[in-house]
Amino acid sequence: MAPPAPLVLLAALALRWAHGEIPTVRLIDQEGPMLEGSYVTLECLMDEDGADMSRFTFQKYSRWLHSWVSLDDPDRLRCWFFDVNVTRADGRLLLAIGALQSWHAGAYRCVATDAPGNAPGNATDAPGNATASAEISLRVECGWRPPRGPPNPPVPQNHTLSL
Repeated sequence: MAPPAPLVLLAALALRWAHGEIPTVRLIDQEGPMLEGSYVTLECLMDEDGADMSRFTFQKYSRWLHSWVSLDDPDRLRCWFFDVNVTRADGRLLLAIGALQSWHAGAYRCVATDAPGNAPGNATDAPGNATASAEISLRVECGWRPPRGPPNPPVPQNHTLSL
């Protein structure tokens, strides 16, 4: 009997128009399925070179709150709670997940903070209905891996086994 598939991340990108701008979310240096514990980095991009990314932010949809939660709000512990790191360097907006886990599954988006309806906590804007954002859905499938080595190593006669 073959073991079920390992924890896998499947990403589907969906673009939304934003006041004539098209923000894009992309996975950096990664393709295909990623295993649990993988380092995942998302980047929010604009089509035009040198675009001002300071007015954009990453948000994650909370199924429990039924709203979008800002992940780079410096006044809250959002990054600690969701175990992500949002950075702004050299005009880039990056979201890093250090060790991918099942709780990272869900919808993420990059939004213009000045666009109507994109404020954090907007309960009426469910995933897939964004009006001024790029959205990515991370689906994590849990799996089981068999232990390596013999299942029950033999203990030679007259030897003790310490656990």
